[in-house]
Formats: sequence, C-alpha cells, structure tokens
Amino acid sequence: MIDLGVAAASLLLALLAGLPSPSFVAGLVLATRFPRLGVWLGGAAAFAVLMIGSVLVAAVVSALPTVAEVVLCSLAFLAVAVVLFREGLVGSSQAKEDLDAAITRQESSATITHMPVRPGFVMVLTTSFTTFLLAHRWPIIPILAAALGARTSSPISSGVGGWLGLVLLVTVATMVGGYVQDRVTRWRVRLIPAVASGLLALWSLLDAARG
Repeated sequence: MIDLGVAAASLLLALLAGLPSPSFVAGLVLATRFPRLGVWLGGAAAFAVLMIGSVLVAAVVSALPTVAEVVLCSLAFLAVAVVLFREGLVGSSQAKEDLDAAITRQESSATITHMPVRPGFVMVLTTSFTTFLLAHRWPIIPILAAALGARTSSPISSGVGGWLGLVLLVTVATMVGGYVQDRVTRWRVRLIPAVASGLLALWSLLDAARG
C-alpha cells in the first residue's frame, strides 16, 4: 500500500533537488530539437529504471540489522545534504555560468550532433532515454529516495514519489524550460532539500536512539 505522506515527501525532494540538474538541462536541450512527447516519454522511462533500482536498494537496506540500516541511511542523507548545500551556496552569477556551460556541453554532445535532421519517434525516444539515464552520474535523487524508503519502511512509496517528482521535473524542462532557465539560477531552491536531507539524517539517528 502506498504511504501518501512518504510519497509526497519524496516527490517534493526530487523536484526541488532537480532544479537545476543534469536531468533538467537534458530535458531543456532535447526539447528544443526534438518532439517533446518523445523526449518526455524517454525521460519518464529512464527515471522509472532509476527509481526501480532505488526501491530495490531501499528494500535490501531495510532488511539489514537496525544499526546498519541507520548508519547507511544517515550517511546517505548527510552526503546528499552536503552536496546540495555546496551547490545551493554558489553565487547567482556563477550558478548561471555553470548552467549555461552545462547546456553548451549537452548541445555539443555526440548524442545531439550526430542525430539526423528529422529523427524518427523511436530514435528520439531511445536517445532521450539514454541521455536522461547517463545524466545521473551522481544520483542524488535515487539515493535520497532509497534512504527515505528504507528508514520509513516504505520503499515503494518513496520510489513512486521520487519518480513522479522526476517526471514533473522533465515536464517543466520540456514545456517551460527556457522560462525557468532565466530564473532558476537566482533561486536557492537546492538549499531547501539540503536542509530537509540534513533534518532527515538527524531524525534517523534520533528515531533509532528512541527505539
């Protein structure tokens, strides 16, 4: 059964942690060149694969002895918090430069430059799937979802929420990515999931201590 509270928390964390992110950049660039539906479906499929992996990891971790589970989940929460804090504290001008550089790299990638002028739907779908999947070199959101699912004993709920958050992210990127691009670097949006992840680490430790 789906725990709506866990799913909602995972959705919000995934969406906020993904603005901006390699997935957002990939969606933005792909949607300017190829049909949005194929890009969106490719992204949704890639995120489903990532979150299925997250659910499996969460299920394995939740089956470990309590001490091991608490340590692993707390470390995961703390690691994500540190990464997001560092990215959220970057100055607005530097953040914009970083985003522009990421877009340029994505635009000049072999995946984009070697595509035919009018690719078929299947090619757009498979290219988008591969691009979104490879964009997660440092899979913050799947790690966060796995840790949340393990500590709440609701891996499926966390996985579903994380997937919906990522799908919403690619929807924003493909539909209104240009509008968001001009504004997202001025936001400290990543500080929100960073603080939340830090609080989850603290909650994980306190909950284990009380138990």
